Amino acid sequence: MSAVLDTGTLGELAPAFADPVHDGQQVFRTLLEAMSRPGRIQALPALAGLGHPAALQPALAASLLTLLDADTRLWLSPLLDQAALRAWCRFHCGAQLVAEPEQADFALMKAAEATPALLQRLNPGDDVAPQDSATALIAVDGISAEGALCWQGPGIEHQHRLGIEGVSDALWAWRQAQQADFPCGIDIVFAAGDQIVALPRSTQIGEG
Repeated sequence: MSAVLDTGTLGELAPAFADPVHDGQQVFRTLLEAMSRPGRIQALPALAGLGHPAALQPALAASLLTLLDADTRLWLSPLLDQAALRAWCRFHCGAQLVAEPEQADFALMKAAEATPALLQRLNPGDDVAPQDSATALIAVDGISAEGALCWQGPGIEHQHRLGIEGVSDALWAWRQAQQADFPCGIDIVFAAGDQIVALPRSTQIGEG
């Protein structure tokens, strides 16, 4: 796909970080904290002056600006695959936009689209290089520290209970079944507003 943007499109682009270096470092540290402490809700900093397309929540915009570069491949789900978002990702992140989820390092989607049929198309890595797996970035309706699902595993002292609004029961059932494939499997970041919570492949999900 061509990464060429015309001058009219450039003039319409939403801005990004007000201070790219400082803001990017802050967000990166928060993302690392989220991945190392699964199930702990994190509020991303540096969002007050952040510009982003209307289709993109602030936390996801900040995450994309921090995680993507010219060497990463991004897939946009049908509900988010809009010209303004494509242009913003190309210009501010330099990311390669791919046509199929199987090709992606990062897959951006809304909660309603996060079905097992889609998630199982993402690269889970393999036994030789499990770190090559994809990460799903999912926009949800809300995140709370109360819910029916228990999260356990590395980075969690005992357990966390979480409520992720807008995510289907089918997704959780699929995720539980995938736990047997560890160390292969995808990582997931849920985002709502300026909040994120990470679900690495090492985390066990159960009811209780």
